Amino acid sequence: MTGIQQLAGRLALVTGGGSGIGRAVCKALSNEGARVVAADINKEGAATTVSDLPGSHEHRALQVDVGSSESVSSMFAEIKKTYSAPVSIVVNCAGIVRDTFLMDMTEESFDEVMKINLKGTYLVTQAAAREMVSSSVPNGAIVNISSIVGKTGNMETPMVASVPEKVLVKIKERIPMGRFGKPEELADAVLFLCSPASSYVTGSVLEVTGGDSRSSLQKATVQYRAQESKQSASLDLNLRQPKEPPGRYRSHQVTVCPECLAVVPGLRVLEEDCLTPSAPS
Repeated sequence: MTGIQQLAGRLALVTGGGSGIGRAVCKALSNEGARVVAADINKEGAATTVSDLPGSHEHRALQVDVGSSESVSSMFAEIKKTYSAPVSIVVNCAGIVRDTFLMDMTEESFDEVMKINLKGTYLVTQAAAREMVSSSVPNGAIVNISSIVGKTGNMETPMVASVPEKVLVKIKERIPMGRFGKPEELADAVLFLCSPASSYVTGSVLEVTGGDSRSSLQKATVQYRAQESKQSASLDLNLRQPKEPPGRYRSHQVTVCPECLAVVPGLRVLEEDCLTPSAPS
């Protein structure tokens, strides 16, 4: 280490900065000399984040609803007024979970997730890009934190607090490193993407997954049996659905690898197989 701060003089905006990954990112960026704006719908959480940063007088906590274009515009105007400069680093960490089964999810819950996780990222990225281009910002960086629905990579955040322990154990079993990641570990990856060390990296996806880089369909190991041969094969699929009465079959739209079809032709899903994950035979 040279002791030189990689982000000295840079101005960074972190949405969702009031807790979890966003808070860890704020700390990582400020430790490398960046002035940080922690923005969150929960301003108290953002203020707590800022109070723990080195040189806290240089940082700001702002309240923002990333799903509102008016709120996002107001946030960028406030940043420019406070610092008399545009941001050169933007990290989209704001996100919510309304995790439930397809048949149980309400339209309101669906809209909430789309508003924050998708539209919010779009609005903040659009506003940031416009500011950077119009101000000819050198070495600008925009980093979007993906949902695990898009890319696997489970982190120890408040979002997993309500997940049953037995489910957490199962998830960790399929992670080669055998554990969830820490927000600080993801923050280090964000720091790399915002620093001169990544000067030739753009438009890329950096997976911080502990080795669990399989597709989002591969969430639970489910055993399938051939209707006639009774041979077995194991496939990874996301089958989080309500339990139905015994004896009934559930149909799923699934993607089956050609290798498994070659070994076990004519696969069908059995009720007990859906409910009881098992290892390959």
